[in-house]
Amino acid sequence: MIFGDELKVKPGEAFTLSFDLQSVAGVKQVELIGAGAVARTESFHAPSQQVRVDFPLSTQSRTWYSLIVEDHQGHKAYTDPIWVDAVEP
Repeated sequence: MIFGDELKVKPGEAFTLSFDLQSVAGVKQVELIGAGAVARTESFHAPSQQVRVDFPLSTQSRTWYSLIVEDHQGHKAYTDPIWVDAVEP
């Protein structure tokens, strides 16, 4: 998926948002933001320049998700949202 994309899912059906992340200083933490609140957090204690995170989710209605990625130097990056629309088939 590319940030700004829209994903269509069935209401209540499980789906996974997966991201490959990189940081020269090593990825420390990733927060998944869902509709303005922290939905999930993944922390990495050993500095790794490349990580993959998978967030299993489900939703009953239209919503959005974005990431806040923090490196081991405290720098943060913020993504655009991915829109998720729960629609009946």
